[in-house]
Amino acid sequence: MNKKEVVIINSTGGSPYHGPNFRSYYTGKNLLLLGYEVTIIANSYFHKFYNTPLLKGTLTNEVIDGINYIWIKTKKYQTRGFFQVLNQIQFTLKLYKNFHKMGLKDATVFIVSSPVPFSIFPVIFYSKIWNIKVIFEIRDLWPLVLQELGNFSKWHPYMYLLKKTEKFAYLNSDHLVSVKPGDFEYIRQRYNVSKDKFSYIPNGFDFSIKPIKVLPVDMRESIPKNKFIVGYTGSLSIAYGIIYLLKAARELKNEGIHFIIIGSGPEKQDLINFVEKNKLLNVSFLGHLELSIVTKLIEYFDVCFLGYRKAGWLQYGISSNKLFGYMHSAKPIIAAMDTKYDLITKGKCGFTVSSEDPYEIETAIKRMYKLPKNQRDELGENGKRYLLKHHSFEQIAEKYSKLFNKLYK
Repeated sequence: MNKKEVVIINSTGGSPYHGPNFRSYYTGKNLLLLGYEVTIIANSYFHKFYNTPLLKGTLTNEVIDGINYIWIKTKKYQTRGFFQVLNQIQFTLKLYKNFHKMGLKDATVFIVSSPVPFSIFPVIFYSKIWNIKVIFEIRDLWPLVLQELGNFSKWHPYMYLLKKTEKFAYLNSDHLVSVKPGDFEYIRQRYNVSKDKFSYIPNGFDFSIKPIKVLPVDMRESIPKNKFIVGYTGSLSIAYGIIYLLKAARELKNEGIHFIIIGSGPEKQDLINFVEKNKLLNVSFLGHLELSIVTKLIEYFDVCFLGYRKAGWLQYGISSNKLFGYMHSAKPIIAAMDTKYDLITKGKCGFTVSSEDPYEIETAIKRMYKLPKNQRDELGENGKRYLLKHHSFEQIAEKYSKLFNKLYK
């Protein structure tokens, strides 16, 4: 393979300077080290960005740490839902209209990262003209995840459109990559895709992330002394079932156990209301914090919590940044989830219990509380070793490079 230019089309692709999602950035950064040129085509607006790019027109080129970003200008949306979908469609239409102007016809490979999946249509169109291989990267099983979280009918117009897009992507791409090992089972059952068309390339962790050296005084004082700390970091959305952790906290309010919740999201006020209604003095909410502060705060946790609501898509595995953050901090983990691909058990780094079961969560916390510290430390170190062995972006880039060579044999 002589050509060495990788183009990643990710409408939610961010950077450390703009905000998540980061997989494309860190994969691209490590592909640079392998001698590839990397271009990321991304949406100028995504609701998770904390800094939006400075735009100079419909297409804006920006070099970020050696990666050529092309930002496609789209309208901002104030509320999610209908206007967010319009933004996704606008990105796809502008991608189709301007793709031939981006100087990509000599690329080695196109990687379309989903969600959002609609970019696959213009990319497949141009790939056929230019004879370039296409990889469809699955970060979430849309529409399955959205259907279950939002309780949508499969005949909902957006769900129907996503289903048709999913089928087109799986059948017309040259190769499929997923961050979860079980996704092949889902794809094979529904679309009869052969095993040699699928690769599992997991999500990764950026090991350059460092905690701040010292927490601010007020934050240190918010952490109770001489208490066993159960911590959660991440989005406070319905998907993660934090209410069941708080129900366990209610039963443990007279124990020497304190719960710290870091993050924000649509469920936050309901969770705060539950704590106030039940007068739970053993629960603290610290809000959304910078990653360097979160990483430092995890050092104060005795155990970290990862939870999910009951959902069919969980059976195919999880890919959780918060899980990797916990592992990197060498902390034992309690996970409430129902999956056949359990990284907690595989990594021997904690206990897994059923989703939406406060009693099982409570029991696991008590069990962890009673464990000698050296045994909890051993669980944490197991997780860190597992992370280092399987989830570095250096390894991910190498797996992609091997796949590129395989596609062009």
